[in-house]
Amino acid sequence: MNLLQVQHPSNAILFGIPLLAAFLAILGFSRSQKNFLSLAGPSESLERQFFHRYILREGTFVLSLLSIVLASLGITWGTVPVEEDRTGLDVVFVLDISRSMLARDVSPSRLEYAKTVALSLLDTLADARFSVVTYKGTAIRAIPLTEDREVLENFLRNVTPSFLQSKGTNLSLGLQEATKCFPPESGRHGVVILLSDGETQESMPSSVLGVYRKQGIPVFSVGIGTVEGTVITDPTPIRGKDGKVVVSKLNRSLLQKVAEDTGGVYLEVGNLLVHRVLWEELTKFRTDRERVKVRMVGAERHDLFLLLALIFLLIHIGVRVLPWRFEKE
Repeated sequence: MNLLQVQHPSNAILFGIPLLAAFLAILGFSRSQKNFLSLAGPSESLERQFFHRYILREGTFVLSLLSIVLASLGITWGTVPVEEDRTGLDVVFVLDISRSMLARDVSPSRLEYAKTVALSLLDTLADARFSVVTYKGTAIRAIPLTEDREVLENFLRNVTPSFLQSKGTNLSLGLQEATKCFPPESGRHGVVILLSDGETQESMPSSVLGVYRKQGIPVFSVGIGTVEGTVITDPTPIRGKDGKVVVSKLNRSLLQKVAEDTGGVYLEVGNLLVHRVLWEELTKFRTDRERVKVRMVGAERHDLFLLLALIFLLIHIGVRVLPWRFEKE
């Protein structure tokens, strides 16, 4: 947060206004000087005065416009403490719907178990809003943040691997998509619940987890499957390119890393009370965060640029009303 940041970069188009003013001032210099001297009479001292006053008058006007444009960009640098009053909870389910989730080493299947976990939290976290991100080889925000339990339940009960047509599995894309679900400065706590067997065909870039650390969003990973693994049937056993039956195994280490690196918790289906433990961890997380009364945010500097604009404008007005000094030559 110490680096300079621009909150409204689209306003950069307004730089055209001071540039146009500067261009017109340059074009008008010769004509204005000629008109002035034709009225005041030829004088070397007046010519010098006119040059200096014209540059100062038009320059301060252009600088005042430039300062206003800079203020509109929402430039921030440094940090300032602000009181934090967060209530409520935003939960994003990142649901693995790849074909490996059809494995039945967890009853009735990995995917159906994941749905059960998600549905149970809809009932126990009454004041929370929920969103659902599904992923295979690609990821999509299937349900944006909502309090509509009926919409959420209908989707979770009926979603299958065919919901996405992409092949393969890319867990990092699911996590990246989840960060886009949280509205900025919502004043609510945000958490991600990853429901997956941890299998992925792409590496996990460190930058993905870095975003979670920066935004203070923990990932609670629920490992669904067994380390011994089992074959996947859809409806017959799936075979790889080599013709061998594919055995899908729980990637415990990756799911643990995701949770630990983001400040979350890793849970595994082997814990019969996984639903209860997850609810307790989420409640504890929210309680701990609500004890924090102050947080650091980027310091907005628009007031500084507006002050500069006012100073330049006052100088501009002062130069315009300042009387001329006529000297005999």
